[in-house]
Amino acid sequence: MTTRLAARGIKKGQAQSINVSFCDVTHNNTANTSVGISTDTGLAKEPVTMESISKLFDLKMAPDSTIMINLRAALNKDIEKMVAVHVNRAIENLKTDFSSTTDYLAAEQADLRSEIRQKDNLVKQLQTDISKCQNSLAKYQSRIQTIEKISRDMNIEVHEVPENKSENLPGIFKKLCECLQVDIPENDVKACRRVSKMNPSSGRPRNILVTLSSQRQRDLVLSSVTRFNKAHPRDRLASTHIGFTGETRRIYVAEHLSPETKEVHSVARKFCRDNNFKYVWVRFGQVYIRKDEQSQAQHIKTIECLNKLL
Repeated sequence: MTTRLAARGIKKGQAQSINVSFCDVTHNNTANTSVGISTDTGLAKEPVTMESISKLFDLKMAPDSTIMINLRAALNKDIEKMVAVHVNRAIENLKTDFSSTTDYLAAEQADLRSEIRQKDNLVKQLQTDISKCQNSLAKYQSRIQTIEKISRDMNIEVHEVPENKSENLPGIFKKLCECLQVDIPENDVKACRRVSKMNPSSGRPRNILVTLSSQRQRDLVLSSVTRFNKAHPRDRLASTHIGFTGETRRIYVAEHLSPETKEVHSVARKFCRDNNFKYVWVRFGQVYIRKDEQSQAQHIKTIECLNKLL
């Protein structure tokens, strides 16, 4: 095998030669043949043997030999070409995949933009509709409050009157009118009944709701209560004035307010106590407060109006 490799290297034309000489030497009538190797590498002429061929092969295959240098250069070039082919193919595949991915993402992004645009338009339309509904609701609430106020214009509420099962509410109201020295004919009393509590857990007696025949009669009763309390600052209207015995309870007579106005009135009273406002009252279904005698009256339409006064 070493001989074939050496011979193959020699065939590639690497400036070496095998010099084989045949000398006819007649010695005792015997023909002797002499074979030798001569190269340009400085090796002495040696007989062609496996050892000499091996030495020549080792010499030619040395790392710094021309054959190995050329072989490495050729291998490097072939490897570079092979790697370049594979890398270029991989890059092309990546480009194709990346292009497909970016096209897909671009299409998805376009769809998302279109959907977001539609949602934005829908949100704007809904906001417009909500604004219209809120305006309509405010108008309807205002109308309902007006209707409720009108429906209560002939009513008065009597608070803190002791309650029992055998009570005579028209008789109690008659005694109240007698105490206030106001004349309300029985025929002008359209209804007289207890109403449910806003807070069922409260221990206070239920209010008495009286419906009269006109708003003028209602205002007459309310003004009479004001005059009575002013005339008797130390003995204001109480349960003992209308025939009740036992514990004395202050009696309050007020306009019949809607639940919303009652809530505003309740919050306004607490606000006045907490912020040193002296006066809070209701007039024609509207709540008013005033800090002192020199201050201007404030119309409290909603609870938010109280926050603006702080």
